[in-house]
Amino acid sequence: MKFSGPFRAFVLLTLLIQALSISFAAPVIPTLMERIAGANTAGAVSTLYGWSLAAGSITMFVSAPLMGRLADRFGRRPIVMLSLAGGVFDAVVTATTTHVWVFLVMRAIAGVLGAGGAAVQAAIADITPPQERARHFAAVGATFSAGFIVGPTIGGFIGQWGGAGSTFWAVAALYALNFVLGCLLFKETLAAGERRSLVLSSLNPLHAVFGMGRLRLGILFKLFVILMVGIAFSDAVPVLFMQEHLGWATGDIGLFNSVCGLTMVIARLALTPAVLSRLGERRTILFGMANMFASGIVYQFIVQGWEMYLMLMFLTLGSVTIPTLIAALSREAPASDQGELQGSLMGVQSAAGIIGPPIGTALFAYFVGPSAPFAWPAAPFMLSCVFIAVAFVAMLRVPLALRDSVPAS
Repeated sequence: MKFSGPFRAFVLLTLLIQALSISFAAPVIPTLMERIAGANTAGAVSTLYGWSLAAGSITMFVSAPLMGRLADRFGRRPIVMLSLAGGVFDAVVTATTTHVWVFLVMRAIAGVLGAGGAAVQAAIADITPPQERARHFAAVGATFSAGFIVGPTIGGFIGQWGGAGSTFWAVAALYALNFVLGCLLFKETLAAGERRSLVLSSLNPLHAVFGMGRLRLGILFKLFVILMVGIAFSDAVPVLFMQEHLGWATGDIGLFNSVCGLTMVIARLALTPAVLSRLGERRTILFGMANMFASGIVYQFIVQGWEMYLMLMFLTLGSVTIPTLIAALSREAPASDQGELQGSLMGVQSAAGIIGPPIGTALFAYFVGPSAPFAWPAAPFMLSCVFIAVAFVAMLRVPLALRDSVPAS
């Protein structure tokens, strides 16, 4: 089997629907919370919204290693199909519930189901030659980004036309279609002889993050952790920065986010393969991190709106880093460990999403508040730069074997 034809179409559709299920819901969840909880103040709605986001991030962190290991034990197909069926159930219950606690439980379940994406990533690694994985992981990232370009607009329109609950009915329909297509198109990619026994101790999410040393991933995995934490510090800040520092209206912010999403899709589909073919894995990762660092530095000097688009140029060039790094990590792990690896990587991203945004937004609030010694709205981006710089130095220590690795065209 190759990553092409109907199988490729199904995998990319699955990832697109995952992105759409998140981005569809984003514009309507506050309204849904008002309906369910009867909350009538911005503070009350924001608090409940924050808890719903935290619930999904925490459960994804806890469950990602489990889903990855289950995919190594029983195969990729059962885990993917279970996640899709669960997505239908989750969306239907969310659309119809009238209880806050049920809504929060469903958000937590959504985090577990999202962790099933580790099985999809592992399936790609199963059937893709190591030298081609960066390109395919870039295509995966582009597909996911595409969902965030169109999702909020479509989800908001559906919610406005039919009520907040109708958006989740649309999500349920998408998952149901995806499940039917999976039954027809998704074949198992992990041979029975390559499956692993299930060791209960390895299901501990902390073990999954810190126990990757046995795969001899070494500094690459540590570098991934450092990068994810650094990126998470500034992930939630751009909207606040644009509102508070630049005085942008929601329309300006929406336009920028759409342009950002579009450039990320183009970068992952075209830029990543082009850079990889010329620089190889190691130099591509270094090139990407240098541009990520530059985008954070540009933030320090932004005083006019057009300068955000200058920053976006460096951020786009930096987007080659993560898919290339994931591909390098995947190449270092044996086939029987791909599910565990992808689950662990997802767990790291989820853990960073729990830790980073509260710190980044608190730092932003302090430096735009009256008690700050001086105004510094770009402080979270500088904190990210520190972590990116550490990762860059760490990358210089990567073994020679990765330095000259240039994927075949």
